[in-house]
Amino acid sequence: YQLLRCPALLLPLVFLGLGLAVLPQPGIEDDEVLFAAPILHLPDAANFSVYVFHKQFPLMLLSYLGALKSWVYFPIFASAPPSALTVRLPVLVIGSLTVLIFVWLLERTGGGIVAWFGGLLLATDTMFLFTTCFDWGPVALQHFLAMAGIALLWKFVTAGSRWALWGGFFSFGLALWDKALFVWLFSGLIVATIAIFPRELWSRCSARNIGVAAAGLCLGALPDRK
Repeated sequence: YQLLRCPALLLPLVFLGLGLAVLPQPGIEDDEVLFAAPILHLPDAANFSVYVFHKQFPLMLLSYLGALKSWVYFPIFASAPPSALTVRLPVLVIGSLTVLIFVWLLERTGGGIVAWFGGLLLATDTMFLFTTCFDWGPVALQHFLAMAGIALLWKFVTAGSRWALWGGFFSFGLALWDKALFVWLFSGLIVATIAIFPRELWSRCSARNIGVAAAGLCLGALPDRK
């Protein structure tokens, strides 16, 4: 009964269950496992790498695609052999966390009914489900980092925490490193904020806040040098 009263717990489980049902169906697609090439130490797997203590660390797989997903999967593949399950289950969990953050944010900004309807639409959206589960974009980390950034900025607005401000823009920076095409989503968020919340935005545009936000964004996107 308590679970039914909490959409932020139930709806991510709905999304996870739907994903588990479709996870083993299609075969692996090339873009879906592009991140694995540096993990398997294939020649020329990374477009840009650095060496630390004689060990290679990939930073960019392509000119617009960072190695964040490769970093996430290094410990996963070290503990379990590559397979459809080990490739797809982690991004499905990441997608479930995206649903959780989305529903949590709706619940606190719009109330329980809004959270239920909005969360149900996202958790059962077939495009979101398939692009997350098979992640041929890749988009799973982008969506998660975008929602995490928005939630942290809401925390900054409501509680005044500059750590939340820094964390929000750090999340956006990581999303830019993950895939530079995130700039389209990020620019859309900026335009929407200017159009809908101009007074709130202007009231918080102090030099210190701008510096904190810029520091978080630049640090998150630092490996993206192309």
